[in-house]
Amino acid sequence: MERTEDLTARCMELLTINRALFDEGYPEAAYHALEAALYCAEYQGDPAIMHMVETVAAEEFRRLKRVAHVAGVASSSNANAPASLTESGRWANLENLYGIAVRQANLKASNPDLRAAPSRHLKSVEQ
Repeated sequence: MERTEDLTARCMELLTINRALFDEGYPEAAYHALEAALYCAEYQGDPAIMHMVETVAAEEFRRLKRVAHVAGVASSSNANAPASLTESGRWANLENLYGIAVRQANLKASNPDLRAAPSRHLKSVEQ
């Protein structure tokens, strides 16, 4: 398998991991898989995959926004519950992270100048 095909396969695996983690309720871990997929797409220089990452990030952002809103409403109605406030903050932070991921993927997919410069592959450097 060529390096480009291998990197595409890895990117798709990372997106699969992202969705599984997100659906299982681990959005923090899912975010890191999403960012790793974006880096793979960026190194490959493939705007189509970057847009795919953007689509996944936008979908998860919308879902988090709904949860953050519900958590915020719940915490504001019970001011004596610090755990609710902490939970509300968690969802707000996640909403911000995913919002950044959407913008980052969109910018990199739409602007070739913002993509990572081609670099030497680690294996070629180690030899």
